[in-house]
Amino acid sequence: MNALPKEASGHIVVSAPRDFPVADYLPKTSLTIQVTQEKETANNLITLFRGFPPPDYAWFVGEFQAAQAVRAFFREELNPGKGKQPSVAYWRAENTDA
Repeated sequence: MNALPKEASGHIVVSAPRDFPVADYLPKTSLTIQVTQEKETANNLITLFRGFPPPDYAWFVGEFQAAQAVRAFFREELNPGKGKQPSVAYWRAENTDA
């Protein structure tokens, strides 16, 4: 975010507990910060993303299943172009069905 030009526009979506001060942990930005509740499903996130104008660049970091779904959404619906839609999985949700 620090490397973005000052005139950059767009959205940052962060999942966090309801009263967590997300903006205190991010650099100052002109981007719109939207906080969702923890454990949003990939479908809920994709519905949220569909409400934004199509981006020139889309980046997602999150849980493995959500990252897979969001990656497919970026590629199939947004299609900002090769190399402009990274989606990275940093963890896997615990299987609670066992």
